[in-house]
Amino acid sequence: MDDPLNPEQPAPPEDTHRFEDVLAATVSSLVRARHLADLESMAIAEQYRDHPLLRNFSVPRMRVPEMRVDLPVLVDTVTHERQITGTDIDRITDGAAQHLQTSLTDPVPENAVGQATSALGRLLRQHHGKAGLSETECHDLAHRARAVVAEALASVADTGAAGTGPQPAVDAVHRFVHDELLSRARRSPRLAVRPRTTAVKEESNPASVSRLQLVIREEGLEWNTTMAPDGSTQTNLIHE
Repeated sequence: MDDPLNPEQPAPPEDTHRFEDVLAATVSSLVRARHLADLESMAIAEQYRDHPLLRNFSVPRMRVPEMRVDLPVLVDTVTHERQITGTDIDRITDGAAQHLQTSLTDPVPENAVGQATSALGRLLRQHHGKAGLSETECHDLAHRARAVVAEALASVADTGAAGTGPQPAVDAVHRFVHDELLSRARRSPRLAVRPRTTAVKEESNPASVSRLQLVIREEGLEWNTTMAPDGSTQTNLIHE
């Protein structure tokens, strides 16, 4: 039977990568290239130093002040991670149960927490898979969660006769659900792309290809050692 909370998604192509990973790999590859070039310059400098004629020449070292990269990619999916997933619902209901168990001050029937979290789960499932959850919707949903938990507790427990009743526990669940939902509302959509040249050529047309035009400028860092009045030294990385 299909699980509506965990629908099976078609597997993405093997050459699909997160957009941020593609950008990070591009920039980090250039940084490693700069490192390898500096190692080569260091080896050449040692050769110049030991050569009777070359020692009088400048050691060659190439710099690339600016590089322009034109990278075509296919955008496969845009994942709106602000949606409430089945895993989110399980995590929120489990967390709410823990808050109830630690916050309820009056004795309640054994099934009270289960009834309350079941009601909360039913409410959240009404919003399962909904993309683009706004902060206003999070506030409203958290208030509704507070109401259904309070109603569920009232239906199975005779609280209020002693102690503080279920109010602190309901408030704790409200704060927890609100913070959990709000953390999802503030997530940004995520792109999955395919940068492999073969895929771009074989499975695309000019209208479906996105071109990333990157301008990357080289900046260097160098170690700088300063001495304090007490004689201690401190070494920091600073811009050239």
